[in-house]
Formats: sequence, structure tokens, C-alpha cells
Amino acid sequence: MVHRDGVPMGPDETLDGALGNTIRLVQPRKGYRFSVDAVLLARFAAQTPVDTALDLGCGCGVVGLALLALGGAREVVGVDLSPAMVDRAERSARASGLSDRARFAVADLRDPARLPPGRFPLVVANPPYRPVGQGRTSPDPEVAAACHEVTCGLADVIRAAEAKLRAGGAFCCVYPARRAAALLGECRRLGLEPSVLWPVHPRAGEPAHRVLVRAVKGGREDLEIRPPLVLHGRDRRYSPEAERLLGPP
Repeated sequence: MVHRDGVPMGPDETLDGALGNTIRLVQPRKGYRFSVDAVLLARFAAQTPVDTALDLGCGCGVVGLALLALGGAREVVGVDLSPAMVDRAERSARASGLSDRARFAVADLRDPARLPPGRFPLVVANPPYRPVGQGRTSPDPEVAAACHEVTCGLADVIRAAEAKLRAGGAFCCVYPARRAAALLGECRRLGLEPSVLWPVHPRAGEPAHRVLVRAVKGGREDLEIRPPLVLHGRDRRYSPEAERLLGPP
């Protein structure tokens, strides 16, 4: 065990930055590592600041810690089924200087009764993108759980969010664009009315590959579809807007 910036690190772990190194994240050297999707979700959710947010399937803590750094929440509670992930999230909070405002716990979101009590004004999640059987499932259990609906499905995540949101509270998530219809349909079926959809495109002229969605508990039928976010230019570098969103606050 070694220490970096006062944080204990295993030999197979790295300490990586996000938001222009505003936050530091403990990750496995091999296995599931966060992507730009998580940072975009935090930017999206932070547009309406709240006192407390709940992060379902928090992983290494990237979305919740980014929310804190961006001023999108004063406190964050994160839960994950993996004790190893929760341990990394706690060390990430320490490395980012945010331990006093972030709490993480091992919990199964399929059992909302075991999640932290309270009616949250904001719940965020980066659900698994693929049903089991669609594409190759990784032999790494952490990668498999993050990418495929091995331990929970889309409906499980939305049901947990609805159970923990207060009336008028918002659920924000990032999801594959090709499954947007399923996401919007499940939100409505489970009591969350979609209010904002922001399509994310790899390049101009290409179909969207992600959508960022905000759905409100008890909201009215009034969906805003925002102009597309284009991530890369023709030179494959990030667009100016993407650089702004992925850079420091």
C-alpha cells in the first residue's frame, strides 16, 4: 500500500483527475473506469443547485464529487452494491478535499427500503447501458455490473429514484440515445415526468449516441429538447463547448 496526496492506494489503482483536476478519483488500473458521460451528467444535474443529492450506483464517486465541485449540491450521499467501489469513493472524496460533504454506503438500489432515508430534491444515476445478452459481457464483475444489467435494470434505477425523491424533485441520468424511448417510457410509467432531454453527438452530422434526461416527480407533461451538444470537431479534438463542460468550474 502506498500513499498519494495522503490517500492510501493499492498497487493496481490510479489517482486520476476530472474537471481540470478539481476532483481526484481513485480507480482500478484495469477494470471499470469513469468516462466523460459521468462528468457531463454532473454538469447537467448541477444546473439547478440543491442542498442534498443522492447518487445511485456511485462507483468511484465521480458524479457526486463533481456535483459538489460544481456547486450543484452542498452535500452528496452515494450508494453502490460493491464494497470496493464504496471504498474508492470514500478515498476519492478524501483526495478531493470533500470528505466533509460526501457520504458513501454499500446498498442495493433494488431494495429502496435499504437506501438512505429522506426525500431528496435530486437523484442522479448512470445506469447500465445494455440488457444482459446484448453484446459481450465482461468477465470483470465490476465492468459487467456497470455496463450490463447484471445487478440491476433500468426500471430498478428509476423505481429507486422515485422512491427517494421528494415531490417536485428531479432525477437526472445519462443513457444511450438508441434506448431513449425505453428511458422516457419507464420514467413516465414509474411516476417521473421527463422535463428536459439533451442529445449528445460524437460529431456534427452524426446521430446522437447519448441523451441526458431530467425527469420530475409529479411534473407536468412539458418536455424541453435542447440543442445538441457536439463533443468533437473534424480534427477529433473536443469542441469548445465540450472543453468548457469537461474543464474546471
